[in-house]
Amino acid sequence: GVCEAAFLGLLQGLEVNEADPNTGMSPLMRAAEDAQVQLCNLLLAQRADADRVSIGGISAIGLALGGTCGRCMLLSSSEWCSCPRAAVAKSLIQHTTVGLAEAFASTVRMSLQDSAYLPLLKTFVERSLPVDCEIRGPDSRRGTALSVALERRVMPVEAPLRNQSLVVSTLLSLRADPNRPGPYVAWDGNAIPGRSLATQTSQRDLVLFAASNACGLETLALLDVEYEV
Repeated sequence: GVCEAAFLGLLQGLEVNEADPNTGMSPLMRAAEDAQVQLCNLLLAQRADADRVSIGGISAIGLALGGTCGRCMLLSSSEWCSCPRAAVAKSLIQHTTVGLAEAFASTVRMSLQDSAYLPLLKTFVERSLPVDCEIRGPDSRRGTALSVALERRVMPVEAPLRNQSLVVSTLLSLRADPNRPGPYVAWDGNAIPGRSLATQTSQRDLVLFAASNACGLETLALLDVEYEV
């Protein structure tokens, strides 16, 4: 497997950052994609470059926080991925500055499905990433971590969103601003009905965005809470 091959390669003195010429994937990227925590830590200890990106432009932390890891995609079970990808991401975040906003957004989405990812939200902010940093996806997404938490479920890619109010509450406790004016656009292009991006300049934009994404009353109530500085 990838773990044994990379370990043997290190023993044989191979370059720790040697990438596949066809994909640009380094051993660290492969280990992150397959949620190999021990191997990731070994490679990082050997000065593997966590800032490298593949030919497709994705880094190791982006691969670690993908919807389903490479190993679980091979399984025929309908169970959601249970690999320790949160632990992999926690190791990588200390060694990279590339793609942190996108990885933050991915962590928000994973936290909505699995509470094991919630502590990572705080880790990103402690890494000096502004909790309200602008997030733009390769799709239509535009907003912040808080608006990402309010987006409707991506079917069939995502598991059910079980922890929306908990994720929103966590982001608010990290000082995410529920009164930040837009524009806000979900991954699928869903925005505030009847409002162009240029006219999303109100402190109520996020609440309207949440309502347009069919958020529950508990989540909508949280957005009305203003935290003291």
